[in-house]
Amino acid sequence: MPGTAEGTFTTSDGCVIAYMLHPAPRAGAPRAALVHSLALDRNIWNGVAAELAPHAHHVGQPALDRVNAEGAQYGIHMIKAEDGATRLEVGGRLTGMPVLPKLIDDGARLNLLGLNG
Repeated sequence: MPGTAEGTFTTSDGCVIAYMLHPAPRAGAPRAALVHSLALDRNIWNGVAAELAPHAHHVGQPALDRVNAEGAQYGIHMIKAEDGATRLEVGGRLTGMPVLPKLIDDGARLNLLGLNG
């Protein structure tokens, strides 16, 4: 992807960790960390990173559609958790944050941010 920077670092126990930094859409924009299992490569997130909206704190419908369409081949599923919230399950583990309907819908999200009308 244009504007990305790649690098590696070594942990104290000798494990080499590779990473990719994508540019922020604007100065001061919130950042997100996309993490995958050991069996995958950081490039799994290229399409997701490209579709994340400039406003953090939400996962847009295009990204969720991609998870539904292609996520299973990478061990990623959207499931209804025990608390009733929809969450992403990655490698058999639930993510901490629920997928909130108000933050999926672009119109509702813009209203919450005070950016509509």
